[in-house]
Amino acid sequence: CESDRRLGLPNEESLSGILSAREFVAWYNGHPDYTHIGEQVQSALGTGGTDHEGVINASVVVVGQGNVALDCARVLAKGGGGLFDTE
Repeated sequence: CESDRRLGLPNEESLSGILSAREFVAWYNGHPDYTHIGEQVQSALGTGGTDHEGVINASVVVVGQGNVALDCARVLAKGGGGLFDTE
């Protein structure tokens, strides 16, 4: 969306895997226009197993300092398995 705040990275529009908070929150709240984001989230959370301590291999960074950033981090910290149990 044009109103989403950008990070200001070079070639940001062409990089894959960058989501605005609005997009991510709309996806995890089940908005039908954002179901396609599930594939990006699944890819970032990793499906390639766990390390020796059972931690899921994931590559996610949340940039922000407010309540929405914390909510996003909390949802992502559940991992792919933790998201299946939510509505």
